[in-house]
Order: sequence, then C-alpha cells, then structure tokens
Amino acid sequence: MLAHGGVRFARSLIETGLIDEYRLVVHPVVLGDGERLFTKPLTLDPVSTTAFSRGTVVHVFTAREAS
Repeated sequence: MLAHGGVRFARSLIETGLIDEYRLVVHPVVLGDGERLFTKPLTLDPVSTTAFSRGTVVHVFTAREAS
C-alpha cells in the first residue's frame, strides 16, 4: 500500500511497526524548522537514492526487523 500524507499521518503509520519500506522525497525548499518525521530511533537500510535535475532527491530505505 502506498500512503501519502504529512508528518503526523506518517508518524501514526510508523508507530504501528508495519512499514517495510520508506520512500522519502526531499524538496530543496526552506520553509522554517519543520517537524521531525521519526521520534524514536529506527534501523533503516539504504536501498537507493535518486537525484533529479531540479534538486529533488528520493531516498529509499527498508526497515530492519527488530531483534
């Protein structure tokens, strides 16, 4: 399932522990301090990074199983 939303929506999904892949799209715009996406440490493994000509970068991570 693909879910789009803001930080609060994303946090509610992260807290379930059911997310197996994170695709973070970073836009080169500064609009203040912003909000933290992750409130607790997570173990993520990098999969790929794609940079686009206008500065946007997409990072893909997989979530490592808790041991």
